[in-house]
Amino acid sequence: MIAVVFGVLSALALGVADFLANRNAIRLGADRALCGMLAVGTAGLTATGLFMGAGAPDSVGAAALVLLHGVCLALALLLFFAALARGPISVAAPIVGAHPVLVVAFAVFAGRIPGLSEWAAMTAIVAGVVLVGYATGGKGGSATKGAARRVLPIAVSASSLYAIAVVAGQEAAVLSGDFSTLWFGRLAGLLLVTALLAARGRDLRFWRLSPGWQGLVAAHGVLDTLGFFLLLAGGTTANPEFTAVISSTFSVVTIVLACIFLRERMTPLQVSGVVLIVGGVATLGYGGA
Repeated sequence: MIAVVFGVLSALALGVADFLANRNAIRLGADRALCGMLAVGTAGLTATGLFMGAGAPDSVGAAALVLLHGVCLALALLLFFAALARGPISVAAPIVGAHPVLVVAFAVFAGRIPGLSEWAAMTAIVAGVVLVGYATGGKGGSATKGAARRVLPIAVSASSLYAIAVVAGQEAAVLSGDFSTLWFGRLAGLLLVTALLAARGRDLRFWRLSPGWQGLVAAHGVLDTLGFFLLLAGGTTANPEFTAVISSTFSVVTIVLACIFLRERMTPLQVSGVVLIVGGVATLGYGGA
């Protein structure tokens, strides 16, 4: 049951964070939005870690997994934010949200074989996420369809890297703890993204932004960090794939916010997808209880 709770809370935090990511990516650019988010998260984690006396990964294997997690996550989010800035939120987010297919495949490979009801629940969740994205991509004029085609390869690449980051992060959390994994993973990602921005001559002086945009960047960083902390915390449970699958429904939270604030509409097929997701999450939660 705790894996399900971690997944639900993670999805809520990441869904709101990705809605803010869309706003920030349009205003600042995907790379600068990501750098600002990572900087906020790393600063907060560093202050907390020093206060708690938390340490770095204490083995080569754990350090390698943390590095893989941080680098893949930074690249995945860079691509994801670029997709959010180039296309409708309701097209890019569900494609990336389908990444649990790879996470569950790894769980099976590692010997964690779900039961029949759990398979059905996870299948319903992933199918719901994909259905929401398919229904969105199929509506609208040629401009909308053209945007979806442009976003597709970016979002698919982001989804694959995201799955690797989730698996590596959850495995590292077992060895080093969820906090240390998140802390040093964020630090690795921040160093990578900062180097990429510096090489491109991008402006890193975020303090020159207006207070309103600084607040959005800070909120994005806090919520994204919280969402990933909960996702990695789920990696220390008996069923980390449950947390990963449920957390992937963050795209639905993002889409609902887009409908409320940006007037993007949900079709009946998308509503059906949401029903599948809710039913799948409820089934996993009931089984865990």
